[in-house]
Amino acid sequence: MRIKRTIEEIIELAGSVNLESVNIDGKTYELSIENSGNEQLSLKFSRNKHVEYTMQIGEKGIIFDRHVYRPNHDYDDTESLQITNGEGGTTQGKILWNKHFPHKGRGYDFFEVPFGPTKVNY
Repeated sequence: MRIKRTIEEIIELAGSVNLESVNIDGKTYELSIENSGNEQLSLKFSRNKHVEYTMQIGEKGIIFDRHVYRPNHDYDDTESLQITNGEGGTTQGKILWNKHFPHKGRGYDFFEVPFGPTKVNY
């Protein structure tokens, strides 16, 4: 008689995991996966110890940020992927990278990709 036994080990991570040598489009990144504790997961892609791209996964969806190098300035910047909403003279539905926070009335909202399953009738 043969008996099959399965052992399950559960490991809880203390907030972040780092993966080295993640190759994307011919470039090598370090990927830092962080659980911020406020029901949000962040994926940070870094090269040479500088974060270049961030994906934040939360209840509302996935938000994207990228690093902007500004060699002739005293600091670099960050842009987020946003969509125009028709306010403030913008055309509704245009997706673009923007360095300004999308305050109400400015014409922009974060471009969020819905996270999770959906139901369709086709």
